[in-house]
Amino acid sequence: MSKSSKNHVVRTAGLLERYHVTRVALGLDTCVLVSARYVSTADSSSKLTPSILYPALRKLIETEGALCVRIEYSPSPFRKPKFIRLPTINLDKAVEFKATSGSLQEELEHQTSYGFDFRSTEKPLWRLTVLPDNTVIFAYHHAIGDGMSGRAFHISLLQALQTMPLSDTKETDALVEVPIQINMTPPVEKCTKVTLSVKSLLGVLSGSRPSGDTPWTALPVTASIPTTKRFRNYVRLISITPSEATSLLALSKQHKSTLTGTLFALSVHSLSQVLAQGANPKYNSVLVSIPMSLRPLTGIPENRMCDQASAHTILAHLPPPSTPLPNDAFWAEATKASDTLRTQRQNSLKIIANLRFAPLVGGFTGYFKSQLGKPRGSGLSLVNVGAWPRSPSPQDSLKPNWEVAEAAFTQEDTVTGDPVKICVMGGGDGSLTIAVNWGESSAESALMEAFIGKLEENARCLAALKA
Repeated sequence: MSKSSKNHVVRTAGLLERYHVTRVALGLDTCVLVSARYVSTADSSSKLTPSILYPALRKLIETEGALCVRIEYSPSPFRKPKFIRLPTINLDKAVEFKATSGSLQEELEHQTSYGFDFRSTEKPLWRLTVLPDNTVIFAYHHAIGDGMSGRAFHISLLQALQTMPLSDTKETDALVEVPIQINMTPPVEKCTKVTLSVKSLLGVLSGSRPSGDTPWTALPVTASIPTTKRFRNYVRLISITPSEATSLLALSKQHKSTLTGTLFALSVHSLSQVLAQGANPKYNSVLVSIPMSLRPLTGIPENRMCDQASAHTILAHLPPPSTPLPNDAFWAEATKASDTLRTQRQNSLKIIANLRFAPLVGGFTGYFKSQLGKPRGSGLSLVNVGAWPRSPSPQDSLKPNWEVAEAAFTQEDTVTGDPVKICVMGGGDGSLTIAVNWGESSAESALMEAFIGKLEENARCLAALKA
């Protein structure tokens, strides 16, 4: 580390952050993406221009440390990555305004194909792409934020925009001076107790599954890390209207389920249907990983960025594919999953604690390389970052300048991670976007396209019912 770098060290990366830093450095991950479409309440034709957006971004940079750093990384397992303060950020290089663009689905898929150069001493670990319809795509390194952090960014950006005048002055300064003192949220292990019992460790090391189960886990992990060309990542979006989303929430509540529990049961049933149609082995179950935020345990507010998430994996038995939806067994599965997740947040900390034992397998690099060529630990991942927070209804004279309509969330990490990710996010207009992504090396595309078609069909059929 150079002498000048030492003067700008913000802090050392924590356990989960080091995990994500290494995964990206090895070429096994690119970024996390959260998009939101901004609508002017005063003039629906108003565009987000540099003179409107840059002052709002300046406010965020001055208060959110995660936006002000780069990473100093060494492949040595004995040198922990560090977050280094950037002296300045040039917004003209971090933000791209597109005059024309493809669909949001195409843009998100493209964005997942490239990440961030951790060797750069000038660029931050995030970028923005502004589409012609005022959709802002926030892409960021997983070490500075989990899925909830993209939502946090847009919450803060909207708050900043609401204090800015709508007039376009055509004058703006793209260079932002980063404050000398910046604060990043602490890592998980500094916010709450992270311990691992011997019993839990032995269970992790054994990697055992219940006997008699043949779970679907998609394609095995590739035998080697791609070095010359990345595997392609695919993104498909299912747009649920506000009325459909309201119906799904009401039905879930009526059956004592959460929306996550209902989408869990829908995903398992949809997978069962498509597996029965193809020339697949007779799988009888699927392992579903369900990430969950640790903020309720660590006290980090919803408008701050942090890398604080864990997961709980559920072994779900595949229902008979011909069973019509919904039925008592479907709602029992949804309710059971919801009840399980309510009690597992504290227990999921053991996954973070497991990371303390990375040196036993050659550090995080050794851990990821040990997964190559092996079956995956899950088949599906279902992550719900939640509904857009409701704002109190303002008086007409106090109505904000900007609002958020649809929002979406997706990420890459399909080389060694969960092969199929179902990412759910609510928009400010009450809509719901389900983003399904998979990698070229993680799942068969024909099977995935059929799965997404069934998932959308089943979700809309369920939403058409009255609670």
